[in-house]
Amino acid sequence: MREVQQLQNQVIDGYRFDEYLGYTGAAHVYKSTQIEGDKVVAVHLLPNHNIDEPNFIEGYILKAAQLDRLHHPNILSVLGYGIGVNHPYLVVGHIVGPTLKDLLNAVKRRMRRIPIDASIFIASSLAGAISHAHLLNITHGNLKPSNILLEDSGIVIIADIGLPHLLAFEPLLFSDDDDTIVSGGRDILKEKQRDLFDLGVIFYEMITNQPPYLTPDTVILEEDFESVDLIPPSDIVPEISYELENVIMKTITSNQVERYQSIDEMLEDLSVISRKVKTTVLPAARLSDVAQFSSRFSHAVVPEEVDTKKTKNVALYFLDTGQVLDLENDREYTLGRLYEGQPVVPDIDLTPFKAYEWGISRLHSSINTSTDHVTVKDLGSSNGTWHAGERLEPNVPITLQHGDIFLLGKLRIQILLPVTGQAKLKEMPGS
Repeated sequence: MREVQQLQNQVIDGYRFDEYLGYTGAAHVYKSTQIEGDKVVAVHLLPNHNIDEPNFIEGYILKAAQLDRLHHPNILSVLGYGIGVNHPYLVVGHIVGPTLKDLLNAVKRRMRRIPIDASIFIASSLAGAISHAHLLNITHGNLKPSNILLEDSGIVIIADIGLPHLLAFEPLLFSDDDDTIVSGGRDILKEKQRDLFDLGVIFYEMITNQPPYLTPDTVILEEDFESVDLIPPSDIVPEISYELENVIMKTITSNQVERYQSIDEMLEDLSVISRKVKTTVLPAARLSDVAQFSSRFSHAVVPEEVDTKKTKNVALYFLDTGQVLDLENDREYTLGRLYEGQPVVPDIDLTPFKAYEWGISRLHSSINTSTDHVTVKDLGSSNGTWHAGERLEPNVPITLQHGDIFLLGKLRIQILLPVTGQAKLKEMPGS
């Protein structure tokens, strides 16, 4: 298909091929301009292996028209279709932004993970889109992180929906109650279950940073995993709620009877969790920015560093999760993790920051944010508070400079000071 990669600047069916974007595994993609209206689009040139088969073109046009009926904010809409340069093609919107695969690779590379609330938002968006498609008897057939787009505006978009069915050469039938196209050779129910399973696999990986059903050397396919144990997400991410873990397990368990029977069942449970979920509960502090992840998933980019120009208060930057926690000035906070029946609770509960996993005590340390300096003090924790490679002596505060990194157990935290605070620290004797 080398000739497909050499169509730049050519005009085909009213579309000018401006820039070759690459091969997705399903199609060669060109950033293009729709000449009538001067609109930027993406043209997907699909494989043409069956194009000479009798009735293939007619069947392709009918099935592409079926995809054209999909109108959902989380589905990449079909804007046009046809046959050009002897290839079937689809025209869709041109989306600017990374894929979910890009995001997963970024958080793994930086030893972080996607915050739980952002993972729930992504999964809920995908489930709603798939539910809409299933109502029209349209299935995705190959849902994976690389065809989930994270638009700069914060919207999650599914691409390549229905492509496996679109390119299959098969007899076409119509349902009795409407003009929905079905196939004499397709098992629609099984295809819907496969979409649901694929979504569960993606959800599991967003939460845990690894795919389910792992063996030492390979990832087990769905049809082969009956004898493989599924590691519960809570074994990897202890702070995950029971309700959320139950949703994930019901989506991908090897026991077919225990699984969700439809995407709508999963979506209903996710909707309940979405209304309840909070990143953390802080009586005297607030999460102002979650490393460009908000509960509405405002951005997909994991920043290399935090923009401290926007920091008006002292802030804690959690290097392992990418979260930023603003603190009030002129306050002392205790940091630790909640435990049932605990008589004295910390001001800042770090349980949602993987506190147990990182070895944080129930009352681990304290932070003092006075107007002219910031100090950290260990409160006799089991695994210690560390700064500059040395364990702090219990109950002896040390002064922190802007950008200093300290550890609570193994949890790495960077102190961020507002510009005024930085200036005051520089004026302090010996600073």
